[in-house]
Amino acid sequence: MSRLAELMEAGKLQSKASLARRIVLFIIPGYLLVVVGCLATAVDKAFVGHVSSVQLASIGPASSAYEMWTQTIRAINGAQLALLGNPPDDMSKASIRAVGFVYMTVAGLLAGIAALVMAPTGVRLFGASADMFPFALSYLKVRACFMAMGRIRDSCNVVCLAEKDSVTPFVASVIAFVVNVIGDLLLCPKQGAFGAAIATDVATSAAAGFTLQRLRHSGLWPKQFYCPRRREARHFAKYAVNLFLSAVALLMIIISETCLASKMGTSSGAAHQILDAMWRICGLSLSLPMEWAGQTFLSKDLTGVEWRHTASVLAMVAMCFSLISAGCVLAFLHLRVDVFTTDPLVQVEVLHSTLGVAMCSGLIVLSQTLMSFFISLGKVHFVPVTGGMLVVLFTAGSYVLYMYSMLSLQRMWALKAALLCFAVLWQCCVVLYLSQRR
Repeated sequence: MSRLAELMEAGKLQSKASLARRIVLFIIPGYLLVVVGCLATAVDKAFVGHVSSVQLASIGPASSAYEMWTQTIRAINGAQLALLGNPPDDMSKASIRAVGFVYMTVAGLLAGIAALVMAPTGVRLFGASADMFPFALSYLKVRACFMAMGRIRDSCNVVCLAEKDSVTPFVASVIAFVVNVIGDLLLCPKQGAFGAAIATDVATSAAAGFTLQRLRHSGLWPKQFYCPRRREARHFAKYAVNLFLSAVALLMIIISETCLASKMGTSSGAAHQILDAMWRICGLSLSLPMEWAGQTFLSKDLTGVEWRHTASVLAMVAMCFSLISAGCVLAFLHLRVDVFTTDPLVQVEVLHSTLGVAMCSGLIVLSQTLMSFFISLGKVHFVPVTGGMLVVLFTAGSYVLYMYSMLSLQRMWALKAALLCFAVLWQCCVVLYLSQRR
């Protein structure tokens, strides 16, 4: 009898069906948590798109400038979640929560100030044309003023997830979504992109307040805050540095896409915002809970046989969700693109790029799942290595297409899909090699 069969017979190892069921039940609430936030962004774009295609396109450069700050400092959240899952001997969970809140609040304040001061340069850097500039500038300034509130909300969500409570963050996201829709209904018809930014920030503040109060009632809100010591900073840096580099790599690709799409013209810029929204809702939003599942179920105390058993089930679930993700993108963009815009030029651009976006959505689910395998195996440095390869190859490929006047929205998304396919194959080879040595 094999070691795997012995463990299953002894009751120490769950059957694949039972384990898959547990993983799916973990992923679904996590996906709902993330997707509600993405739906709020999509709703913003839908309201603004019916006001003006120029204002819809202007959200792209402004959002990229905003995400330049938020995506990079969210590496602190990743480090906090990893430490809460496997706390070091010299740090309690209470101190990890307190230090995480301090780091995120300070980072949010500093990033908000920087984004506000550098707003004109930021939107120009990310491709805002003269027509888009005033709308992009007003959108970014409003979002920058509330950046710290958004980062406090992120830290609250991490604390809840570490306690296996995905309900509270999900309810907070629903509250934010409802407030955001009401705000868009009231403000977007007259204020356009500026009104959408106000609605988003008010919704974020409402969600942060709800989650914070829930933490207070459950006793998880830190009783005191203090300046992090060197030992605590070292523990956070172990994870945060590599996750920061990975976030920078993803951000550079997103920024390059938005900048290139904006340079292609108003129709391409507006179409890219629709495609990007669908990629985030169906792909990126699903990849994040898959990553959380990998870090949760692939704990460090598993034996080699147990680890490979759990990893195989996670991979199977990831493949299923990858196919679902790609199918949803294809179906929605082919059938209901009019939800986002009635401009026929924008609709044509969207339909031509649908296949590439669908492939990107499915592949990002697989890539993020494999990234959690790296973290579980203690090889977190492979995460930024993969991101760095993608940045170099995407930059080189898009530059060549641009130099020969061959770059289009369809080819840009096809290039991204091809590179994600390469990344998944590379990650699979590395994970297989490392798992055999475990």
